[in-house]
Amino acid sequence: MVKRWMAMLGLAALLVAGSQGRAQNQTLVVEGGTLIDGNGRAPVPNAVVVIEGNRIKAIGTKGQVKYPANAKVINAEGKSILPGLFDTHAHYAEWQPPIWRHFGFTTLLTLGGETKWMAAQKDAQRKGVLKGPRMWISGSIIDGPVSNMRPDRRQGVKTWPNGDSVQTPEEGVAIVKKHIEEGADFIKHYEAMTPEIWKAVSAEAHKHGVKVGGHSENARIAVESGMDIIVHMNSVIRALSPHHAAELKMMKEFDFARFWPSPAGHYQYWMEPAEYDGFIKYVVDKGVPINPTIMHSWWVWGTAIPHSKEWATEMIEFEKANDAGLAFVPQKIRQSWVEAMETGKRVPARRAIGDQVSATHPTDFEGYIKEREFLQKFVKAGGHLIAGADNSANMTPGLCTDQEMEALVFAGVPPMQVIQSVTKWPAEAWKAEIARDLGTIEVGKLADVILVNGDPLKDIRVMRNVDTVIQDGEIVDTKFDPNWKNPLPAPAGATEE
Repeated sequence: MVKRWMAMLGLAALLVAGSQGRAQNQTLVVEGGTLIDGNGRAPVPNAVVVIEGNRIKAIGTKGQVKYPANAKVINAEGKSILPGLFDTHAHYAEWQPPIWRHFGFTTLLTLGGETKWMAAQKDAQRKGVLKGPRMWISGSIIDGPVSNMRPDRRQGVKTWPNGDSVQTPEEGVAIVKKHIEEGADFIKHYEAMTPEIWKAVSAEAHKHGVKVGGHSENARIAVESGMDIIVHMNSVIRALSPHHAAELKMMKEFDFARFWPSPAGHYQYWMEPAEYDGFIKYVVDKGVPINPTIMHSWWVWGTAIPHSKEWATEMIEFEKANDAGLAFVPQKIRQSWVEAMETGKRVPARRAIGDQVSATHPTDFEGYIKEREFLQKFVKAGGHLIAGADNSANMTPGLCTDQEMEALVFAGVPPMQVIQSVTKWPAEAWKAEIARDLGTIEVGKLADVILVNGDPLKDIRVMRNVDTVIQDGEIVDTKFDPNWKNPLPAPAGATEE
């Protein structure tokens, strides 16, 4: 399998080398819409954005900006003009690129997957061989000592140098070097990492200008050890539940399905609001953003949160409305969307509490209310959220992150900050190189621009209503092609669905 995709990559490289490269981008003028540029500034009505090649040439208002000769004018009246969106927690599979672009996501920050194949996908996209969002990748997940893993993680684990479980700081340094050499832009770790290994991994990654983030048992300890991005709320919950440390330790060893849920899980109601302010100040002062993954909690753990039935219905209707065009999506994936309403099929890991199934247990909603309070305080204090739903469990790519945006607004996060969570803030969180070119609509930056019908500051749900996608200065065809194929098929075990 590996030889097959390497051969395909060689063919793709020859195709690129033998061509004249990408066609010259047409000069574009987007006029008449309301500009929400990603910086958090007041929207600009009747805006004009001029694109030459793959860069933004000028920004202004109608009547104040000169249009280049022979420019193609795109009428944006009644629409909002926004930066191309980031999915900050993407688990990438070979069939997904058209769906992300359909929903306006022009950049993926991937968390997981076989590093070499992911790097090949990223390279193919940049060369124009693969039509899809640009990619920045973490590659394979690094985990800590086997003895510190949850019971379900210990089965069949492979230790360094044959696998990604490291037992010492020295092994942690070696595996970071390996991943970066193979093309990783980010280092993702799992919760069995110890502080000593974290510190070594973080220091080595930072030497190369690469950031570190992922799962942890306790978000505060992880940040103290050099973690740059908190992924999932579960580690925050544990950090904010100091009086339940003994129960959490027992749950990890004997009932890991209750230990893991994120963000609204069996024990989220243990969060202690008296701990919020100190933790928030520490994390905000460190400049560490949080990727909450509310949608992942609902989909994988069945937690009872508002709008759950609406989101399930939306996934079902998306599959049915695009049934013919989605023929390129594996049947088992499409079937899981159709079964979105059936919690029993979707949520195999949940446990019963007393005489109730936990998906309807009142403590779930009690915990969700506490999380809402935390998120509101975090953003008000200047904290940055980076939205990405974690589609690893067959959630609909792109759509699930649109739903994550809605969940954040419902939790009390202002819509402007929610828009920044899929534009400016993820660009800044991952790498300075990304923020220089992407995340906001500014003169000189890469021309990733989308138009949506309606005003997301009044109703965040209109972010699903993508009218036009411009990526790298080119208008993207977002219609689904049932015959679409990835030019570099994945080897076995390379993707995380």
